[in-house]
Amino acid sequence: MRTTWPWWRIARWARWTKRSFTTVFRGLINSIRNSGDGKSLETAWVVINVHEEYVMLRALGFRPSQQSLVNQNGHSYDVMKVKNAEDGTEQTFYFNVDIPFKHYGF
Repeated sequence: MRTTWPWWRIARWARWTKRSFTTVFRGLINSIRNSGDGKSLETAWVVINVHEEYVMLRALGFRPSQQSLVNQNGHSYDVMKVKNAEDGTEQTFYFNVDIPFKHYGF
């Protein structure tokens, strides 16, 4: 019985895994971007869990510098002040966190 895979099977698996990860990652980013523009509470990006906020910011090339929670009109929002990773310019993004809050019973 063979206990190791041949190199070509490992290479094929690695390519498939990378393509699958890339497809899922792009789908996640696109679903968040399609939910709004993140520039105000009214157009906040909708996330399923808080980790998605950090994934989105990193994908856009930003580092979080400050986070605050705002409740307005029966909705909860994370307000993220961020810095551009390349030039350090500051910007603010808004995330609707109603779904994660409902999940955790808030």
